[in-house]
Amino acid sequence: MNEIIKNIIQNINPWKLSWDNIDDTNCYAWALGIDLSSQELEEKSNMDVYNVGTVSNNYCSIQTNDELIYALKEDLKILSINIEEVNIDYELNKKEWKIALFNTKPYYECGLFMTDFHFLKQIDNFNWSHKNGYFKKISFLDSENNIINNPVAAKIYVDGNKEIKYDYVATYKLNLK
Repeated sequence: MNEIIKNIIQNINPWKLSWDNIDDTNCYAWALGIDLSSQELEEKSNMDVYNVGTVSNNYCSIQTNDELIYALKEDLKILSINIEEVNIDYELNKKEWKIALFNTKPYYECGLFMTDFHFLKQIDNFNWSHKNGYFKKISFLDSENNIINNPVAAKIYVDGNKEIKYDYVATYKLNLK
């Protein structure tokens, strides 16, 4: 596992805009800047590293906001990424980027109750972007085709289903250790 983590750390680049593994990454990978195939990582590690908490062994299918934040912070500690909660309007310094964390209320799907996380990323003090799951492209628009200027105002739904909305949790600034 250490070799896999080293490989991930060496490939973190949140400013990379041309994504090689667009179909094989999700919003977590996009937010952290990890353009590595999830399938390849899963084959080597036997885990889906693009689920919050998997890297730090804190993953579960239903996570409260506090559990999700804890799992995120523990993952980032292992990935050598500093994290600090900030105001949405925080002005980025060089070598920093922001992520906005979202979570759903528990919902029922495929015979299970679950929650789902989502991330937006900002690298330039202006535009927020996200990747709405595997096989999806990077977008600067929310689910209602509005440009994302403010994560709190963004309307983002699970797979476009307006009955299951992502709720804003917090904004963080990140930088590499």
